[in-house]
Amino acid sequence: MPSVVGVFSVWTVIPLGLRWDVGQYLSVFEKRGITVGKIARAVLQKIKVEESHAPAKIVRVTGADFGLDNNSPVSEICRHALESGLGLCRPEVALSLREQYASQPRGEVLWIAAEPLDSRYGLGYFSVGHDSRGPWLCFGCGGPDCWWGKARCALLSPAMQEKLVSMNTCECAWSRRGNDPISVIFEK
Repeated sequence: MPSVVGVFSVWTVIPLGLRWDVGQYLSVFEKRGITVGKIARAVLQKIKVEESHAPAKIVRVTGADFGLDNNSPVSEICRHALESGLGLCRPEVALSLREQYASQPRGEVLWIAAEPLDSRYGLGYFSVGHDSRGPWLCFGCGGPDCWWGKARCALLSPAMQEKLVSMNTCECAWSRRGNDPISVIFEK
C-alpha cells in the first residue's frame, strides 16, 4: 500500500437528522435552485434520513493523499482510505452536505463514499458539485471502471444529463472539467 501522505483531519462537520424525509431535502433544493439529477432523484427514494441528530465529521481526501495520480479510479482511492481507517458515509451525508455547502466553488466535485446504492443503472454513489449552472447533486457509477481522465474532461450541462441518462451513462460523466484531482468524502 502506498504510504499515506497527509494526516486526515476533519474537513467539516455537518448535521444529520434535521429533515423528516428525502422530500423535505428535495423541496429545499428546488427553492434554492439546486439541480438534482434524474438518476439521483430515483435513488434518493431508497434512502432514509437519520433519526438521531448525530453530526457527521467528514474528511476530504484525494488520490495524492495515498501516492496515487489524478486519474486513479474512485474505487482505488476508496480502498486506500478505508485501509487507512476512514469510514464510509451514512447515506444522508450527501443530502446534508449539498444543503449546507452553499459556498462550494464552481468546478468542484465531491464524491460521497458510502455503501453503493442500487439504481436501475447499477451500483453507484452520490456526488455534490457546482458548475456554470449552479450547485447540483447527482448519482454516478463510481465503480472500478469509473475514472476521471481525459476521456471525461468535457463539461456537459445538466440539460445534457437528461439525454445521457437514456443512454445508460452515469451522471458523473458530465460533472467535472479538466484534470484536477477528484475529492472523495469519508466519515471520521
